[in-house]
Amino acid sequence: MNLDTQLSMIENAEQNRDTLRLMEQSAATLREIHGTMNEEHVDDVRENIEEQMAVATQISDTLCRPFAGTSMDDDELNAEMELLEQEMMDQQMLQAPSVPAVPVVPVAQPEHPGPVAQPAAPPPAPAKRREADQLAQLSAMMS
Repeated sequence: MNLDTQLSMIENAEQNRDTLRLMEQSAATLREIHGTMNEEHVDDVRENIEEQMAVATQISDTLCRPFAGTSMDDDELNAEMELLEQEMMDQQMLQAPSVPAVPVVPVAQPEHPGPVAQPAAPPPAPAKRREADQLAQLSAMMS
């Protein structure tokens, strides 16, 4: 055997000794911790927790229960909600700005049959843009 092999064996033996000491310390620590605990004690604690959770649930259920004469079913609540929504919509419609009326321009009937040139209509772009803006405002107020 050479020196490198002996050195390696000594290091390995020290590591084994340290590992064994750590295992003994771990076992002692676990024994100390578990000395105050056993399966029966853990079961008792769990049962106590479950009982207290059941009591908390009963209290919560009791507090959430409606008082006598104040219970409403879902149909009544939905009907009341629809009524409130309709009232809000009516109120918004009353507050909406009015759309200006477009004047009616009478068209003269030709006195003689035949093609008659109609005057050129103004470009529709500004009117359509104004109408689109008004529709957008109404949509915004409705939502």
